[in-house]
Amino acid sequence: MFSDRRIRTSLVAIAADILLTLIKLITSWVTGSAALLADAYHSLSDILVSVTLLTGLAIRVGVERGNLPLTDEKAHKLEAVLAILMAC
Repeated sequence: MFSDRRIRTSLVAIAADILLTLIKLITSWVTGSAALLADAYHSLSDILVSVTLLTGLAIRVGVERGNLPLTDEKAHKLEAVLAILMAC
């Protein structure tokens, strides 16, 4: 699964989001900045979006490799639904 470039890229983005969120949380705690705390919460929502899109991507890759019993059409629909949910 990790051999796919798209999944590795998504995992790197999630790791960067987590690191950035932790830095913002620690900095806001040290300085008492409400703006940094709010930005840290916003970064948490970015992590949620990235994880959801990674899920859709992992399903699509699983279907492409024949590891999941879904059709290509159902996998594309599921990925589209996840993207629409994240857009909302």
